[in-house]
Amino acid sequence: MRTWGEVRTWMWEIAETDSRRLPMAHLCDSVLDSGVADLLFVNTSMHDLLVADREPENWTGAGVVQVHLLPDLVRIHHLSTTGRREQIDADPERIVGLFWRFVMEKFGIRPMGRTGVGG
Repeated sequence: MRTWGEVRTWMWEIAETDSRRLPMAHLCDSVLDSGVADLLFVNTSMHDLLVADREPENWTGAGVVQVHLLPDLVRIHHLSTTGRREQIDADPERIVGLFWRFVMEKFGIRPMGRTGVGG
């Protein structure tokens, strides 16, 4: 697993040469500003962020929230360990609010700091 700080640095480095990656960089900023980054595991693939709850008692059914940035949309979906899935596709500008909606609903974790959730 990588830290949110490492992922943020990597996303901003990519965004410097590919502005389509800016929404992911902003999402990382939001998590670091939230006051709850230490409650969320993060890992990455080439185009995705994979996020899970760090609290072992929440793992049953909690699963993973995957954030996938496509050229003209963001796809956020929850993959639960029970096999249930929920997905939403939206404009990349909505990435921060949608991410927090999924994290609050699926993991019960609410941001405490300034995150831009309402924006």
